[in-house]
Parts: sequence; C-alpha cells; structure tokens
Amino acid sequence: MAFGIAKLPSEISPNHTIKTQAWTAGTNSQRHGASVEIKTDGQINFVAGDAFTEAGFTVSYPL
Repeated sequence: MAFGIAKLPSEISPNHTIKTQAWTAGTNSQRHGASVEIKTDGQINFVAGDAFTEAGFTVSYPL
C-alpha cells in the first residue's frame, strides 16, 4: 500500500528519486519494515505492506 503523505516545494525537491527505509507498528507495537519514496516532483510516498498505527523514517540529501 502506498500513501501520499506530503509534497516538497520544487525548490527543495531532489534531482533523482530517493528511496529509504522506514518502519511501521500496529496496535500490538510490533514493528515491520516499510519504505519511503521521494520523487523529483516533490511527492513523498510512504509504502507499507500492512495497516499500521505508527510509522517513522529519516532521510537527508544535499540541496
């Protein structure tokens, strides 16, 4: 499942698609792997294989 979670302004969008690791947790607090994709148009998508109640990721790139 992919969720559009935000969109960066064009001034700080990356020059190439960035994919990074993320995590999710369900109501039982068990964590699962997921990923984040930041596209060149600034769209940020969170990709997870199952429903979740909590998620997180960290990413950095040069502007």
